[in-house]
Amino acid sequence: MIVKQARRQPGTRDRLAGLLAYLAGPGRFEEHTDQRIVAGWRDDVTDIEIREVSEQMDLAREMEVPARLRDMEPPKRGFVYHVPISLHPDDPRLSDAQWGYVARKVIHALGMNDCRWVAVHHGMARSEEGPRDHIHLVVHLAQENGTIASTWNDYRKMAQVRAELEDDPTLGLRVKTQRHVAGRAGWHRGERARAERAGRPDSDRERLEQLVRAAIGPAESEAHWVRLMRGHGVLVRPRYAPGGRDNVVGYSVALRPQRGDNPIWYGGGKLAKDLSLTAIRRRWDGHDPAASLSAWSKNAGSAGRPRAGRLPASAWPQARQALDEFEQLLAATPLTDTVTWRAYARETAEAVAGLATRAPDREREALRRTAERLSRAAELPHAEARGLPSRGATAMRAACRVITSATIAEHGGPVAIAQIALQLARLSAAVQRANEACNAAAAARLAAAAHGDLRNLRRRLAAGARAVAHAAQLASEAAPRSPLDGNLARRARPVLSQKPPRRDRDHDR
Repeated sequence: MIVKQARRQPGTRDRLAGLLAYLAGPGRFEEHTDQRIVAGWRDDVTDIEIREVSEQMDLAREMEVPARLRDMEPPKRGFVYHVPISLHPDDPRLSDAQWGYVARKVIHALGMNDCRWVAVHHGMARSEEGPRDHIHLVVHLAQENGTIASTWNDYRKMAQVRAELEDDPTLGLRVKTQRHVAGRAGWHRGERARAERAGRPDSDRERLEQLVRAAIGPAESEAHWVRLMRGHGVLVRPRYAPGGRDNVVGYSVALRPQRGDNPIWYGGGKLAKDLSLTAIRRRWDGHDPAASLSAWSKNAGSAGRPRAGRLPASAWPQARQALDEFEQLLAATPLTDTVTWRAYARETAEAVAGLATRAPDREREALRRTAERLSRAAELPHAEARGLPSRGATAMRAACRVITSATIAEHGGPVAIAQIALQLARLSAAVQRANEACNAAAAARLAAAAHGDLRNLRRRLAAGARAVAHAAQLASEAAPRSPLDGNLARRARPVLSQKPPRRDRDHDR
């Protein structure tokens, strides 16, 4: 669901009659059909035939009565407040009664109960994903008591009511929007076009979020994190405080562009709110400005080749043990400790993002989506400090060092990844249970989806490994043998069981 105020140009005054005429008309592409009012500030407003011009004018005049009676001066952006509300193409269409319920919930959330308003439904809106069922909420901001309704903080209020409506079982909405969830904006048209040209299912911004998150997991310090990002092939550019180059206050990242193109930079906070530099710095106990400054300034704006570090063979069982320790900490944490559980979800997301850098190509997109879901489940309210480490941060960091290294390829490849995926699936399930206990339905749903993704990944990788082993066995059995093989085998077997010649036995005495 998308609940978003339509653009209001500064300096505009009353255009209520014109807006109602447009909503009642055929639309720019003849997409408006069966136009009707499904709800309003009074119950009988739904009886108005909005397609009749005279009724449109009468309705506009009636909605303007509070302002006209008191000769109220319009606010800077005018009296008319317009909010389109649309569903995802995969969601079921709502009845007029359900749309009326949605409209009243939004009006109440915006604090506009004393305003005169109507909700107009017509046709299916066009979008790149497909046709969307939708309504238009039209509000006159003059209230019955002679004041003007406040629109302050309306975007946050809309985001909150949208989440409530998506979780409302009476509406049966299946698709949960990703727009402005956990600080993420929706895809822009240019991003989608670039992804399609490159043949990728993810946008540059989504790919960068995964790589930045993957670099955080094993990083021991800010300088280490910067080096790991560049090791993943990410272009990194610091943002300095005004007046010098001795204080880094932000950063931006970009993917390596195609030949002849310029890089497209994204600030860390634009990837996700918990990826701002301020939030990331909270992950480490100490902060060495000198060491960090050196890392930021070294080859700034350039990317290194992705590095495949190799660790000792003993590191692999240690990583499994570290994840076990992390899981034990989860089991000992009260389900009501929301802040700690959100930190657990974020750190698990970092491990999944790191695993995506080592997984087979066909599985990387699924793991990227899983990491995104867990990071969204980890999102905290605006007043909370993001990025604070959990009690299990050290254990997870140790595991991430192995997960993101080349060591994983030396210990079974897909089989090893399947084992790690199973452990991460258990962590996701624990995060789901904690959110369910706190009635955080949206976060619980995201964690449940991540759990399912990881279980499915584990099954696919395990099945693939079994198929490869079976094929190798069949190939070995079907391979033609030389006639000499039997003779060599018969000659070889007695040697293993015969006693040494007497000469050798005597020599050994």
